[in-house]
Amino acid sequence: MKKISLPFFADVILHHLKLTKLFGKKMKTFKWWISGLVGALTLSIATVINAFYAIPKILSGGGSWNEFFVTVVSVFGMGFLCGLLVWFSLGLSRRYGAIGDIAVGVITLVFFFCLCMLIFDQSLLFPDPTKGLPMLLLAIPLGALLGFLTGRDMRAFLANQKSQEAEQTSSDNS
Repeated sequence: MKKISLPFFADVILHHLKLTKLFGKKMKTFKWWISGLVGALTLSIATVINAFYAIPKILSGGGSWNEFFVTVVSVFGMGFLCGLLVWFSLGLSRRYGAIGDIAVGVITLVFFFCLCMLIFDQSLLFPDPTKGLPMLLLAIPLGALLGFLTGRDMRAFLANQKSQEAEQTSSDNS
């Protein structure tokens, strides 16, 4: 069976975990601020192309710098909050395995879509919250899929890393 590749944000997280040795010691826990930054940078990188396309429009008078910077800061903040939510939800993955991964994915994507509607188009939430329902219904299966794929690969990576550390510790003791 062909292995499905990691979603981009999971690859960023795994890359970070591999680089922790550069700081002189291994980080045994996944810090909250790192999770937030991974979410923020992932979402920011995903929107950087649109930001570059917006600059010529702003320069020609078709937009405002204020909107541009508010959008950039909002996207970074949304990613940071989603990363924090993932960090807070890691216990679900540890405790329930794949079901926990799916729950984390769904919770995070529903939260992300709610933030998008709250920040960028409040008419989808107020006064009639059913207008935003299609987005939330889309978030459920998409979040479940992304949560499952990311969590599965993340757990496999962490288990492999833990076994390598155990082998290294046992060889150091010999």
